[in-house]
Amino acid sequence: MKVEALQERVETPSLANLVREALEELDGKRDKAVDRVFYKLKADQKLLRSVVTEAVMFAIAQSAQKGVLQQRHNILRRHEAAQSRGSVVALAEGISNALLDFPLAGGTKLRDAKRGEVMEQVEIYETSAKSMSHKARWLRLIAQAVPDNKTVGSVMQEKRVQELFEESKNAD
Repeated sequence: MKVEALQERVETPSLANLVREALEELDGKRDKAVDRVFYKLKADQKLLRSVVTEAVMFAIAQSAQKGVLQQRHNILRRHEAAQSRGSVVALAEGISNALLDFPLAGGTKLRDAKRGEVMEQVEIYETSAKSMSHKARWLRLIAQAVPDNKTVGSVMQEKRVQELFEESKNAD
């Protein structure tokens, strides 16, 4: 049954794919693409149900991710606040215990994670940090080359932007 459900999902176009196809067919004309996808869905109830189901699942996943991120933020904020206030030992111990509740990817709490799960999280954070740091270096180089009253596109060509992207890859 799971294989059949997966196969049906793969064969059914997603909303993102429908929109992408419409935009390509209509040379990026957003309003016409919106109308085309809307009427296509309106005419095909099975496709509509499939797309709505996909959209709801996406919204649920996004809400769950937002909840996990909020939990992480709250735990770290309480810990940092306790450290900066020089809180009493009991409070610090309570906050320290709360750090064990830090949710890892997939929802496992730090206290329940095995070494391999912690290392997976390390890799996720390191990859994200490297990617964000690279983009920050790249955008800083671009910003340095653009006067305040100009747009990037008015002073830089694609080739130069690509050169800066490559140049900023290996910088410290």
